[in-house]
Amino acid sequence: MLLIVLSSGALLTIAALVAAQARKDLAWTYIQQTMSQASREFADSFAPVTRVLLFAREWGLSGQLDGADIRSVNARFIPILEQMPKISGLMLADTTGRELFLLRQGDVWVSRSIQAGPGQRAEFREWSTPGQAGAARSEELDYDPRTRPWFKG
Repeated sequence: MLLIVLSSGALLTIAALVAAQARKDLAWTYIQQTMSQASREFADSFAPVTRVLLFAREWGLSGQLDGADIRSVNARFIPILEQMPKISGLMLADTTGRELFLLRQGDVWVSRSIQAGPGQRAEFREWSTPGQAGAARSEELDYDPRTRPWFKG
């Protein structure tokens, strides 16, 4: 009888240990699958942005994108950005210190253009549509886009 009780206890202990390991393995597999799915979804969410950036790069390299021509930049990018509600703005800058910053603010877009250098002023303008400029203002701004981490790369 004692042998039966000891054998049963040993079998129950082994079964409990095997079940605990199986639970750990199952949980780890589930965590890995969830992490892989989250990584794929995260990467997929950036695919459209990556495509737009590649287009912008090609436009810039081919001379089709001039940051000084705010209306042209707006005409290209506002329709694209309106389809990407998670993207709130766009910055274009060149090695001369010229920058155009386009920012979504509710139903309007605000542009800030600046040319870095002595006596620089930033011009801010509201846009209800890509080609329809609204209120404008100008102010001194101590800012050079070439010093920003996103420009330096």
